[in-house]
Amino acid sequence: MRLWPILLFLVVNSFAQKQLVLLKNGKPVGRFTEGEYIHFIMKDGSNREGKIVELMEFSVITSNDTVQFNKIHKIGIPKGQRRGIAPLFGGLLLGAGVTYLTIDLVNSALGYNTSGVDQDVVKASAVMISVGSILFFIRPKYRRVNEGTFLRTVDYKSKFYKSPYG
Repeated sequence: MRLWPILLFLVVNSFAQKQLVLLKNGKPVGRFTEGEYIHFIMKDGSNREGKIVELMEFSVITSNDTVQFNKIHKIGIPKGQRRGIAPLFGGLLLGAGVTYLTIDLVNSALGYNTSGVDQDVVKASAVMISVGSILFFIRPKYRRVNEGTFLRTVDYKSKFYKSPYG
């Protein structure tokens, strides 16, 4: 009998938690919930960080400070949510370098290149593979908040809300 109020409290609190969503062109690119650690770079160049205590409509209250959304220049992206174009381009460049070298090796093995493996092909492939592998592992640490990207506090009624339970 005494378990019902506790269970009801937990269910209500799970729906009452707000989320801070970073939207770019109407799609969420970053998400923070109350209790998570967050890092900001302000427009004046200062750094602010702390655990999110409460999310308001136009500001976030952290364990160290209150930060208004309109004063944020960049926001730190958690490691699991880092995406960008560099890894895609790096993967394509890496694949192109391996393919280029493989085609030259196959041509040499079949006898189309009588002089053997071309050193210029090896150099070009090595450059493409090394640059591609570097770009493949780059992940941006920050996301700039500007005209196309903005912060929004959402609750469970919003279409941008993502349930913490899956």
